Amino acid sequence: RDTSRKIRTIFGARTAAGKRVSGAIPYGYLHAPHDRQQWIVDEAAAPIVKRIYRSIIEGKTMTQIAEELTSEGVLTPAAHWANIGAGMKKPHNPNPNLWSVSTIIQILRKEEYMGWKVLNKSRKDNYKSKKRVLASPEERLVFKNAHPAIIDEETWHIVQRLQGTKRKRQKTGGSPNPLTGILYCADCGEKMFHKQG
Repeated sequence: RDTSRKIRTIFGARTAAGKRVSGAIPYGYLHAPHDRQQWIVDEAAAPIVKRIYRSIIEGKTMTQIAEELTSEGVLTPAAHWANIGAGMKKPHNPNPNLWSVSTIIQILRKEEYMGWKVLNKSRKDNYKSKKRVLASPEERLVFKNAHPAIIDEETWHIVQRLQGTKRKRQKTGGSPNPLTGILYCADCGEKMFHKQG
């Protein structure tokens, strides 16, 4: 218990000082060459992140996005890191181009793309445990403008609203309406969606 408490104290002090205690990094960023606390934009991956966010606003589903990236042979995040020797874990999937919906979801939820450093997002009950517990909003530490943003805040928040909106797959030849999930009915207050036909 003493060891666990000491480790938590050390990590807590580093986090409070705004220092990351994990080496994990979101797809689209790389560690700065001479300071792993600093992130720089991965010029090869950042356009894919932007494309994913833009595709959601254009009305595409996460399944459609994953299928497009797969069919175009775009490397998955794990395969990309392995390809550039970024020191990340080896990809579990033998197909380096097979994108999953869960990967798209993870990318769409990352607040870090707005340039935010988000610390203390989860915790362990003790240092031996592998199970992590999500921290409450009050426990999290957020530092804005901590690194270059890939997605602006307005775009990020629009995508979060759209994620909570029922999206209907467009018919062939139909153009998606970017206002889906953003406009609200003046009478009932419910979100509105574009219906064709």
